[in-house]
Amino acid sequence: MPMWWTLVSESLMKEDFCLSKSRNAMKNNVLSENELIEALGKFNIHDHICQICDTQEEQLEIAVPFIKIGLERGEKCIYVVDYQASQVPINALQNGGIDVKNVLKAGTLSIFDKKQVYLNQGNFDPDKTIQYWQKIIASAKMEGFNALRVVSEATGLLAGNHNIEKFIEYEAMLNCYFPGIDAVAICQYNRKQLPPEVIANIIHTHPKIIYRGLVCDNFYYVPPDELLKPNQKALEVDRFLGNIYTHERNNIALNRENTRRKYAEEELKLQEEKISAILKSVGEGIITINQDSVIQFVNQELCNIFGYSKNEIINQKLEILIPQKYRDDHHKGIENYIKQGKAKILGKRVELEGLQKNGKAVPIDLRIEETIVEKGGQRFFTAAIRDISDRKQKDEQIKMLFQAVEQSASCIVITDTNGNIEYVNPKFNEITGYTLDEVIGQNPRFLKTGKTTDEEYQHLWKTITHGGTWQGEFYNKKKNGEYYWELAQITPMRNQEGVITNFLAIKEDITDIKRTEKERTELREQLFHAQKLESVGRLASGVAHDFNNILTGIIGYANLSQLELQDDDPVREYIHKILSTAEKAATLTQSMLTFSRKQSINARPENMNTIIKNAEIFTTMLMREDIEYILTLSDTNPVVMADNTKIEQVIMNLVSNARDAMPDGGKLMITTGIAEINDEFIKSRGFGTKGNYALISVSDTGTGIDEEQKEKIFDPFFTTKPVGKGTGLGLSIVYGIIKQHEGFIDVQSKCGKGSTFNVYLPLATSKIKAQERNFIQEAFTTRASDNKTILIAEDDESVRYLIKKSLEKFGYTVVIARDGKDAIDKFMEHKDNLDLLILDVKMPGKNGKEAYDEMKKIRPELKAIFLSGYSEDIVDSNIFRKEGLSFIQKPFLPAKLLENVRCALMQ
Repeated sequence: MPMWWTLVSESLMKEDFCLSKSRNAMKNNVLSENELIEALGKFNIHDHICQICDTQEEQLEIAVPFIKIGLERGEKCIYVVDYQASQVPINALQNGGIDVKNVLKAGTLSIFDKKQVYLNQGNFDPDKTIQYWQKIIASAKMEGFNALRVVSEATGLLAGNHNIEKFIEYEAMLNCYFPGIDAVAICQYNRKQLPPEVIANIIHTHPKIIYRGLVCDNFYYVPPDELLKPNQKALEVDRFLGNIYTHERNNIALNRENTRRKYAEEELKLQEEKISAILKSVGEGIITINQDSVIQFVNQELCNIFGYSKNEIINQKLEILIPQKYRDDHHKGIENYIKQGKAKILGKRVELEGLQKNGKAVPIDLRIEETIVEKGGQRFFTAAIRDISDRKQKDEQIKMLFQAVEQSASCIVITDTNGNIEYVNPKFNEITGYTLDEVIGQNPRFLKTGKTTDEEYQHLWKTITHGGTWQGEFYNKKKNGEYYWELAQITPMRNQEGVITNFLAIKEDITDIKRTEKERTELREQLFHAQKLESVGRLASGVAHDFNNILTGIIGYANLSQLELQDDDPVREYIHKILSTAEKAATLTQSMLTFSRKQSINARPENMNTIIKNAEIFTTMLMREDIEYILTLSDTNPVVMADNTKIEQVIMNLVSNARDAMPDGGKLMITTGIAEINDEFIKSRGFGTKGNYALISVSDTGTGIDEEQKEKIFDPFFTTKPVGKGTGLGLSIVYGIIKQHEGFIDVQSKCGKGSTFNVYLPLATSKIKAQERNFIQEAFTTRASDNKTILIAEDDESVRYLIKKSLEKFGYTVVIARDGKDAIDKFMEHKDNLDLLILDVKMPGKNGKEAYDEMKKIRPELKAIFLSGYSEDIVDSNIFRKEGLSFIQKPFLPAKLLENVRCALMQ
């Protein structure tokens, strides 16, 4: 310990220093704040105290801690205030650490004005006031309080020219009652607002008195039995003279003590002047506290550190310099040391934070030593404190720089001038796989693969040793043998004299960039593949009309043939096979068209189970013998608004992918059900809109999908299949169809554990039911009425003949035309007898819509049905539907045509 420290500690802790403390304290209060609180805490139940004060501030200095002590002891507290200034004491209570709002709400504290207590019936009545307090005490005891604690500002009552004799009688009566009631009270009187004789009478009535912070027994107190006797004045004089005699004897002893203190103060002043010179030369803040954590001494440097003046710090609690987070530890440390003599930081230099006057935390370095005063055994603690803000800031900058290097996304390597590694950051370890211990002291040449020429290394070394910066690429090898590309920049590091001391290399892994050319090649192949698909789509779109006309004939004639056969005719099975094959061909055409353009959906209420069941004809044909096919349909028969053709396409794609994921066989399961998408579902999955949905799950026991693939699985052209085995469009088409239906799709999968694709389609409203009618039977069993006449315009002879025979079979009169112009001519011949038009959309010369528009001018009410074998990018069926006209896409069953005819004629 330095000599100046010993001198300061011992000088400040002498008994004279304690006298100096008392001298300074007398300028304000005789007792310090802690001493005052300690004195107030000694008041117990049955004590009746009088406070004589000069200011309201003095009143509050006593009232606030007095009430706070009562609240801590579980006593019911009442504060009787001057009603003209009730907010002032409330603010003082709040500032004194009392949560006024809560204690008032809880009933542990009540605040009344003098009218409520003393003048509740207009005039002051001692007996009624005593009865009032007895009632309050009884109520408090019933509420579970230990006792009643009262602070009363009584000045305002006496200053109101009320009967002083009654009030003196009341105070005397209180003294009679206090030994038998559970209460403690302080009556407060402002000496400057009352006549001297009133103050004298008040002093006579209280056993204990407080004045200017001094708490003591009142030797001018006159007991009630004497004060209320007829000869009380004579008794009072005797007591007064006796007290005066005692008081004067005490004054003689006090004067002697004051003389001694005067010399002690002068000696202390010399001591303070001696150490002042030492403290000014010390570059540290010095502070001394007593064992109650009250600050006894500070030097100017400490004031500079914390921003206070000496007067603002001396006699204050050390808490004003301690941030809130350290205060509990400080109190516990002091208590443990006083009790056990153990301290964690005593005699050690530690770093923590202090609290400046402006509320900011300041980093400090301190060392604490203890001094014990010989007389009295009091403990004092002196600390030397340094402001280490600048050092902390530099440390933080160094720490930040180190973190930047350690957390850099680039490899950073530092070598000595011989090229031996002295430092590598974690990124180097991450990329190369070598640990720090494995590379320190090594030359980076252990990463070489031979792909970088010796000439390039020689150029590198020559450049950096001559003070230049080299930049280039390395093809290096990792610890696991994997090769990687890196772009490196190597530059010399110099000391303050400009001498090269190290070399710094900053390197980036550019392996992914080097793979760009390969990726571009793959992209070109994908593009070429997509162009081929587009060509297929265009081809399909171009031949769709003729192909659909052919399919219409096959399906139609087969359907008509089926109607001519008996139920037990074996030919019926062959006809059924023909129809199934033709339907597959129609589905294939629609699938091919999907690759070339977006198709609109024709949604209507559909039973999801029915869609899955109908698609089973095709899905089972996709299965191999080594795959077990399991179909589980929900009992709830979920109904959705859907285009059944598009949903069948979704099922076909998912089943096809599941089959390919099981090259060695397995199980494929399709299930339907109902699922609810709620907030929890959306939060966990990251998608969805709240509601009830029909659920289709397609599961397999195949190879599964890893996390990286799952992120891209619905992207166009992404495929995990070998070249030539997949287009990468199947799942993107599935995704698009589901989105068109305002639904959602996701995949649950793990490598080697199979996959499950879940499709969520919004349930239709409860009033909507799926169309389950047997259109074929209904159409084929319904005969035309009133011999309706229908004009057919179709450029394909086979289709034209099929339509004619189908309609005539069921009682309709048919007029046929070869094209649009012929249709207009036939219309003009039969315009008064025609009931319906059936027109092919695309025909030579004049198309069906143009022909219809001309005929409509003559017969505006005439209904029409339009047919087309073209794809929807050529013929937009919505145009016809918006005008209330029927549209049938080829190929179609005769039953569907008959149903549309019947509906059109009924409108």
